[in-house]
Amino acid sequence: MFDLPALESSFSKHMAALGAPDSISFHGGDFFTDPLPEADALVFGHVLHNWNTEARKHLLSNAYQALRPGGAVYIYDPMTNDENPRLHSVLTSLNMLVWTAGGHRYTAEECRALLTEAGFRPDPPDPSDAHDEVLVIGRKER
Repeated sequence: MFDLPALESSFSKHMAALGAPDSISFHGGDFFTDPLPEADALVFGHVLHNWNTEARKHLLSNAYQALRPGGAVYIYDPMTNDENPRLHSVLTSLNMLVWTAGGHRYTAEECRALLTEAGFRPDPPDPSDAHDEVLVIGRKER
């Protein structure tokens, strides 16, 4: 896990309570200023919707640099669907606009475009894109 250094103690306690293996480790840092640790997979869960488009581009560029060839980035957020807006996703977007400095809604299509711009090959759209929580995967070519 990569998060702010102050969260390491909470992470360690939580992993111990879960009986998680020692292979799950904590890396402290700020993902806007520090490099992400080298990895085969990175997960951005409920992260990108907190930030504006430029910050999303920055984070995905950092992810591309950190991933080994053949690796993947997994992004899940409450993404909106312009053809069939879901109440949960729309309310989450409103919440981000109110409580964050630039966070806002985005669609799975917009996410795939950001992945492509960062150098990833996004997986094709999935029928689950119409749900409140959407998973979009970007792969780094070998």
